[in-house]
Amino acid sequence: MAVYDAPVEPGESPTLKIGVDNLRDAYGVAVDSQSGLVYVADAADDTVKVFDPAGDPAVPVDTLDAPPGGFRSLVDASLAVDESATEGEGHVLVVDNLKPGLEFPQVAIYEFDGDGTYLDKLVSRSVGQPGVEHPGPIFGEPSGIAVDSATGDLYVTTGNSAFANVVKYGPFLKNAPPATGGGEGEGGSGAVALAARNTARPSGEGEGGDAGGASASVVEQRRGVRVGFDGKLTPHVLPRHGTAPVGIVVDARISATGGEDPPQLRRITIAINRNGHFTSAGLPACRIDQIQPSTTDGALAACRRSLVGEGRFSANVKLPQQSPFPSAGKVLAFNGTVNGKPAILAHIYGTEPAPTSTVLPFLLRKSHGTYGTTLEASLPQVTGSWGYVTGLRMSLRRRFTYRGRSRSFLSAGCPAPAGFPSAAFPLAKTSFAFAGSLTLDAVLTRTCRARG
Repeated sequence: MAVYDAPVEPGESPTLKIGVDNLRDAYGVAVDSQSGLVYVADAADDTVKVFDPAGDPAVPVDTLDAPPGGFRSLVDASLAVDESATEGEGHVLVVDNLKPGLEFPQVAIYEFDGDGTYLDKLVSRSVGQPGVEHPGPIFGEPSGIAVDSATGDLYVTTGNSAFANVVKYGPFLKNAPPATGGGEGEGGSGAVALAARNTARPSGEGEGGDAGGASASVVEQRRGVRVGFDGKLTPHVLPRHGTAPVGIVVDARISATGGEDPPQLRRITIAINRNGHFTSAGLPACRIDQIQPSTTDGALAACRRSLVGEGRFSANVKLPQQSPFPSAGKVLAFNGTVNGKPAILAHIYGTEPAPTSTVLPFLLRKSHGTYGTTLEASLPQVTGSWGYVTGLRMSLRRRFTYRGRSRSFLSAGCPAPAGFPSAAFPLAKTSFAFAGSLTLDAVLTRTCRARG
């Protein structure tokens, strides 16, 4: 299995190979961004092997516990890690095609905790099998499964053919009480309980106002305004001394407690822990006039080499003599400058009420104390009098080469003291300033595991 540094350029060589001489018929791969562990299904011996790239990438450090009766067929298997409702290592989901190639194939999703312990399964049968209803979120012979780590939403392919599609379901609800009563057939009561906990249901697409879907880890409320803030740093394992390339996700949600529109957001400030470092030397700088006005594709064409992240933006739009309506847009983050000062240029493109592009500049400033770098943006120049921001999500991550050396736009270390395997630390502090002299602050604390 080959590992590449993103973004991958055509013809680029892999930076690492995993499982050399220890994988014979590999299908499906998943990565736990918190622990850094890599899970691979090997159909040659019907096992799911666990690798730690921070150690010896060729030799598996563990295998997942086999479910009762063992894995039946890991040919065309797929894997995903659900990090939405766990701290530390996420739960691993494995699709096992129990009866592949038959007229009515049978499929199961097996669930394992972060230690590789088997938890439960959800069995489903192909739609159309005589006398059997379709009880769960999988059917056909799915060769793909993914979980949105922010929302927990489940994505599953509907088969492995020219007629296949992808279906989105709601989140896994692991902590909900199990269903009562037994099941029939191969699923048994465990299958019924897992189906109830997952409550998988098609959720549809194109839901307005969704800026990424993360449930808030920190919620601040004052004077009828509520701000939810979430975020994470990946990977979870970082060097105790020095730094390593990392990615960071920040997600803010804004609402009014009474259901009305919140006041206009005027300024947003995000302070990053001093153990995180931004490095743009050698990375091309994008200018606002290159991407404004422009579509998402146009902005990429102009400043692709400066791309450092992406995300979503949502707002309620108020126009004269019109009822407010939600609007959402794609965000592309570019390394750039504003008046000669370093900045992250957030290019926002939406299609409602009409195709519109704006650029939200986040100025980067050095700070002292707990937080080392501050990103600050002023919104009135972007939203004018019509935009009431309800959500902003940005994921920042970029590896590049400068003077023959691999670099990362963002790098960090784990501030665990000597003798301690991990540390809890304030990852980010945010300040949201609204019209009417209202300011809400939120501090997000996360945990890292030290290496070395």
